[in-house]
Amino acid sequence: MDCKPKLLYAEDNRLTAKEMTEILEEEGYEVVTTYSGDEAWETFERISPDLVLLDFRMPGLNGLEVFERIRQVDAEIPVLILSSYNEYCVPSLKSGTADFIRKEADIEEICARIAAVWQRHASGKTNDSAGETVLRLSELTTFRTDSFTLRIGPNIIPLTGALGEVLVLLCRPPRQCRAATDICRQLWHNDSKSKITLLQNYISQLRKLLTADPALHIVSLYNKGYYLQINGE
Repeated sequence: MDCKPKLLYAEDNRLTAKEMTEILEEEGYEVVTTYSGDEAWETFERISPDLVLLDFRMPGLNGLEVFERIRQVDAEIPVLILSSYNEYCVPSLKSGTADFIRKEADIEEICARIAAVWQRHASGKTNDSAGETVLRLSELTTFRTDSFTLRIGPNIIPLTGALGEVLVLLCRPPRQCRAATDICRQLWHNDSKSKITLLQNYISQLRKLLTADPALHIVSLYNKGYYLQINGE
């Protein structure tokens, strides 16, 4: 990156914070590390970061409370929350207000999620300038591209950031084959073998979700890529 994005990071476990800070710096971010929710909020007001990564459970303000304060003064900055507490994550994901990362995820997935969210913001996709925010994929299924919320019949399925990004690319337009390397470069500016493997994992997850709608299927074409098949077309 020519100009390093300034990332505000909050984690109360100092060993975890040290390790994660080093990894994020290697990924090309200028990291400002804090160790509590209160310190994170005070630092946010002082340094004006480009993006924010918060642990959920911290002394004082928790990650979601810090996020809510940030949103009162900045509606656009990307904020990600590391959490194992699904009961807190799901309501916010459904409303499209926060982007959560499973704390149990491996470090490569966490970094990929951060990169995808940052690239979406930096390239001006935050407001979904590419078109409609609600896509009707079939009689059963709609997909909100602003909050990455998939609805199949009565079931509402909040997608994680990177998973939602992959589905957006497959939906615009559907039935158009996209090479795996092109998808990886668009999401992460990186088409290494590890990113291809990560993409394959996301495709597998999406396929499992879409089995609930017989009209939708993600097709793999050997040496060509993936496309979203609708109504058997």
